[in-house]
Amino acid sequence: MRLGKGWTAVVREANSVLVESPRLRPLWWLAAAVAVIRIGLLGAFMMDARFDFGALPGDSFYRSHSCLTAYWRAAELARAGEDNLYDTALYEERRLGGFDVDAYLYPPPFLLWPSGAALLSNDFKAIRKGWFVLELGCFLWAYGAVAAWIGGRSGARCLLWLPVVATGLPVLLGLQMGNFHLAALALATMAMPAVEDGHHGRAGFWMAAAVSAKIFPAILLIFLAGRRKPAPILWTTGWLALLTAVTVIVFGPAPLASFLGFHLPRLVGPELAPWEAPGLFGTVNASIVGLGLKVRAIGFPLGPFGSHVASCVYAIVLFSAAFAAGLNEKGSPAAPEIDRRAGEQARLLAAQTWLAFLALASMSAPFLPDAYAGAVALWLLALVAAKAHGRQVVWIAFAFVLLWPVLPSRIAVPGFEPLRLGFTLAAQLVFLALAGRIAVRSA
Repeated sequence: MRLGKGWTAVVREANSVLVESPRLRPLWWLAAAVAVIRIGLLGAFMMDARFDFGALPGDSFYRSHSCLTAYWRAAELARAGEDNLYDTALYEERRLGGFDVDAYLYPPPFLLWPSGAALLSNDFKAIRKGWFVLELGCFLWAYGAVAAWIGGRSGARCLLWLPVVATGLPVLLGLQMGNFHLAALALATMAMPAVEDGHHGRAGFWMAAAVSAKIFPAILLIFLAGRRKPAPILWTTGWLALLTAVTVIVFGPAPLASFLGFHLPRLVGPELAPWEAPGLFGTVNASIVGLGLKVRAIGFPLGPFGSHVASCVYAIVLFSAAFAAGLNEKGSPAAPEIDRRAGEQARLLAAQTWLAFLALASMSAPFLPDAYAGAVALWLLALVAAKAHGRQVVWIAFAFVLLWPVLPSRIAVPGFEPLRLGFTLAAQLVFLALAGRIAVRSA
């Protein structure tokens, strides 16, 4: 991407929007100041967990939970030659740097990143600080880069929504827990403008890094197949093959064998544990399986196999829609246009399409924590708000009210469960409606 000129232009345009809106300008600067302070407080917690300035202060679960512990522990086990990294017993009842150790659920190539970090420092607390800075920077860079690529007033308005998006609890909690979800989303999204600008090798690496960690960003490869763009797909495949080969060389064949023989069948088969768990486990699960659990909780007779069938149908429809959306896109939205505004609108719609399919694909996982699931929806809302007018503003405000917060885990007690269920069900339906409407329009 020709980001230097694009960044300058979109920042200048954003300033013009503020100058032309004297009522908006002080509100935006206030929101920007709040965002800087809020992220700074979260940064203080990430530097030293004794300071309870996290996304949800006082919440014992989020204060003691770090997904990064799973990556660190799995990398240690892989280097030690463990036969099955996906055996949850290897992670249970363990603490690391004051945090409960989470189970490792990612593909083997992802092990290269925490192992690479271990070459820099063997101190988990130091790596946790660096991981936070890296993931925050990656997200902010991707957000700004997409706004700059869109350009014009639409890109400027998207950029002005950044303080609201960055302070959304799904973004803050994703950063706090160190889960790679936010980074995978950012990398996959950055890859698409690179594809449009013809930088296929760079785009393929970013996409491969995202897919090798979270799998769901592969939906954009199906979209590109519909676009008849084989080059970025081949580059992504090549990078994935290289990362896998390096993984086998560094750690041996055991991680790949245990992933294919032990973990993968459990990912694609019906998951029984959530249906047997006490209480309303589905309230914190924003996936299609979680939606089934919520539907069961309000009285609909749905079981694990019915939910599994629904998830399979959902995946087939989603893949078909992504391919159709690629077929329907008319040429490259980055190409020079006679009408500058038409080109800007085409790029805005393209970016909305990418994020919509990423949002929908993320819901195909068996478990998608609501703590960070809504980050992509907030970003998508900012893109929609860039051209909002009339009644759309009311709808967007309502969507932000549901998607911006995450209910603290400490209210997950019987007396609050109906409230928690109602809120999370409404938020998930809005999530589906927002991304689904854009996907249907594109397909």
